[in-house]
Amino acid sequence: MVSGSVSNHENVPPQRLARLPQISRYRMRKALTNARVWLQSLGVLFAVGASWAAGHLSAEERPRLIVVMAVDQLSYEFLIRFRDRFQAGGFFHLAERQAAWFTECHHRHGYTVTGPGHSVIMTGTYPYRNGIIDNEWFDQRLRSKRYCVEDPSMPIVGAPYTKSEYVGVSPANLLVPTVGDAWRDATEGKGKVLGVTLKDRAAVLMSGIRPSGVYWFDVNTGKWVTSRYYRSELPRYMKEINAGDFVTGYAGKVWTPLYDADAYHPQHPDESPFEGETDGVSRAFPHRLPTELTAKFYKQLLISPFGNELTMRVVQLAIEAEELGMDDVPDILNVGLSSNDYVGHNYGPYSLEVEDMTYRTDKLLSEFVQYLDNRIGTGRWTMFLTADHGVTPIPEYVVTQGLPGKRKPLGDLAAFVERLEARLATRFGPPRTPQHFVAFMDAHQLFLDRRSFENLDAYIAARAVVRDFFLQSDSVAFVATRDELIAGRAKAQLADEYQPFLARDSQILKLLQRSFNADRSGDVIYAYKPYQIQSTHPASHGSPWTMDSHVPLIVLGCGIKPAKCDRPTSPAAVASTVAKLLGIDPPSANEEQPLQEALAW
Repeated sequence: MVSGSVSNHENVPPQRLARLPQISRYRMRKALTNARVWLQSLGVLFAVGASWAAGHLSAEERPRLIVVMAVDQLSYEFLIRFRDRFQAGGFFHLAERQAAWFTECHHRHGYTVTGPGHSVIMTGTYPYRNGIIDNEWFDQRLRSKRYCVEDPSMPIVGAPYTKSEYVGVSPANLLVPTVGDAWRDATEGKGKVLGVTLKDRAAVLMSGIRPSGVYWFDVNTGKWVTSRYYRSELPRYMKEINAGDFVTGYAGKVWTPLYDADAYHPQHPDESPFEGETDGVSRAFPHRLPTELTAKFYKQLLISPFGNELTMRVVQLAIEAEELGMDDVPDILNVGLSSNDYVGHNYGPYSLEVEDMTYRTDKLLSEFVQYLDNRIGTGRWTMFLTADHGVTPIPEYVVTQGLPGKRKPLGDLAAFVERLEARLATRFGPPRTPQHFVAFMDAHQLFLDRRSFENLDAYIAARAVVRDFFLQSDSVAFVATRDELIAGRAKAQLADEYQPFLARDSQILKLLQRSFNADRSGDVIYAYKPYQIQSTHPASHGSPWTMDSHVPLIVLGCGIKPAKCDRPTSPAAVASTVAKLLGIDPPSANEEQPLQEALAW
């Protein structure tokens, strides 16, 4: 119709065209406009097609090895506070010159702990979809706690444990695939996906459902292990690591500050009463590891920079033994530096120890970049650096700074539950079998025992009673029932001073919803006010607040251009960006856009 209208008038003399009926000239103008729109749309389609074609690296241009590095408890605030003391040859100065740096990267789920934090990085989605709602949670069907990578049917391989003595490990609780799984599918298993960290949950949850191998450190025996899920025995190089002096060589080693005293600016004295003495570590430098090879030595090893050193030595051996990055099919390596978290929990973010750990991490990462250049080749690898969470400072310390810190905001949890039980009994009468209403409670959620209520209506009504009971505490910032979170109602209960925040953009509600999985989460979900923690560690994390959510996201290497971007993003964007580099679709549950500002095409 459009082309016909135009062609019907293309040979009409101008004087006759001027005398055509108004409707005809209108139709012609409309037809010409439609034609222009169609041609413009066609141009857009061609441009999009060209962009899509250009938006995928060719097989020859792809990185041979993609490294995803998660530094446990590396708060973005450290990169600001310590920036003036980072060494010129360190990783972070290199990243400022050569990397894409995302300054507003926040975890977008509410409970910022290790399991969920690592699970989002490579799945591209959050606990409400991937199922990893916490490090552990109460399983209503089993009537017991479940660890996030627990699988009794898959015993540990590489350490002298039997199935009855040590819980097995696998990704069985992870409900969705990772980008590594997508890559394994796309390459029919030719692309390797490997995970190496001190913590089992970090290695397992980043590496996904069908990786080539996953290895972690068993703190009870000092051995690097895997599970029957992945393989029936350790590969030769892992056996050689366990048989050699990789671990035992650290016995008696002393941790002293890396630089001279004037290179540091801790917020309180090295010998601080706020710091802990976890597993016998000292509060002040020097920190000397035990000489006897006992569980105490292995635990203290983790609460030191030597845990990270050990990890990177194992990582490099794994790269060489597995020949990662050596053929035409790219490989993915997931690495976790867990000792930053152990040190941070014990000494707090304003300690000399955490500052020294950050400088040592900067140095260690710089050395690893040089190793990748030498081993894989300059321009043949890509690295993503992020963290699973930040950290809330030691409450007793922040009180001295005039901030409202508080430890155990609800007091003794057993006493709190006892008072709550009395309130529920007043409303619903004595509990039926068993003789309690509350099945389980932790720092994020409370599970009611549905068997204790007369009927379903009473069980549902009890959630609102519990919610209102939490709101009587001046330490609770947010509390909602599972019904409110499922419905997504912005009127979910929130402490009065936070109501304007909720009314403005419902941000905190969204954070908590992303941490809520209907099959696994509790009946009532809650969060404390900032600087308040329910933990035996001196410092901890797990809140939806910025101090726990704001983490680095840095990308450098093959296919990446230098950039400084301040748009909001999340560590979950790593998954789709890795997929973009590899030229495949993101994993099936992914919900974050790739870091397009980082890509060099």
